[in-house]
Amino acid sequence: GYFIIGTLQGNVKVINVEKAQMCTYSVSCRVDLCLKKSQGVSVLQINPKNGNVLLVGHYCGTLLEWDISNRKIIKRYTYGNSVFPPKQYGKLNTATYNPEGTKILAGYESGDLLRWNGDNEKQPQKKYEISRALAKKESSTNLLDEEKKRRPIKRIRWATLADKSFVSVLGGTSVDDESNGIVVRYRKKLSLLETPRKNGEILDFCVVSNSRKATPGIINPISILGLTTDSTFCSFEIKENGKCVPIPSPPSLLLQNSPVTCSKIYEINDDFIKHLKRTGKIVWSCNAWPLVGGSQAYLEESPNSGSSSSIVKYSKLLLITGHTNGILFFWDVSTIDLKLLYVISVKEFAKVKKKSIEHIELCTDS
Repeated sequence: GYFIIGTLQGNVKVINVEKAQMCTYSVSCRVDLCLKKSQGVSVLQINPKNGNVLLVGHYCGTLLEWDISNRKIIKRYTYGNSVFPPKQYGKLNTATYNPEGTKILAGYESGDLLRWNGDNEKQPQKKYEISRALAKKESSTNLLDEEKKRRPIKRIRWATLADKSFVSVLGGTSVDDESNGIVVRYRKKLSLLETPRKNGEILDFCVVSNSRKATPGIINPISILGLTTDSTFCSFEIKENGKCVPIPSPPSLLLQNSPVTCSKIYEINDDFIKHLKRTGKIVWSCNAWPLVGGSQAYLEESPNSGSSSSIVKYSKLLLITGHTNGILFFWDVSTIDLKLLYVISVKEFAKVKKKSIEHIELCTDS
């Protein structure tokens, strides 16, 4: 496999994942893309219908399609007579194809969205202003001021739900709003997905789909998963009618961001790991106490005894770490890969004055 990366100098490079080294293939900002001034790469995306076409965008606003095999520019998307956007748009932060690979939607520092159709790269076909659209939806007059400052567009995801465009955008809302949520547009209707104030603002998000169709585009998405400023996840279920419903985030989705106060390693069997993973999935249903205990170790005959006596066979190593914020992390350390299996937030269930975990003891045979 290969990684395609963009540099702050505006160049595009390829990394061989298996060999963990840089390939000789590269795209030069000045030589290949004919840009006089080096600018950092802000957009890299393979066309969902043509794996030989790479969409390349720079913070300065230039946007083009690159022919990977023939090493040449296919199209250069322009703003009328200029390859650079008007100054009021600011930096080009993100851009994406629609699932059919025929349209491009770009987001800017000013909070504006511009859309190009693939058959006309000379001029954007449409401009979207999220804050004004939301204000009209809420019948608010004070937000319709053209001079209102908006949050920059940070991420765009373009999917297809029931053969209709399902577009989700992070940013573009008015800075007067308390939170920076995800704006979803489906069947010409807008909705704003927000997180509780205690969880901070959304930094980035992705759209999840379980479609088995042979297409790299996002078809029939089922949920939206976002990462917040306090290192937690927020998630929303996408209904068939396009409505997005918040899903409560369990403790197992908290990232490790607290110092370790104690730890302990146990020898366990494969069944214990399986039950631990299965129990971890139960957390999503918001059970009051998700831990159901371990599983009985499987037995085998002792080769030395020659009798029906049995010995317990252990094959896995489990590391449990306790943290100052009252959270326990369960890790599989049987191999060189450190795998997170399960998380318990003690402070959610035990009424204690001191949250810090000081001691750990696990009964592996219970």
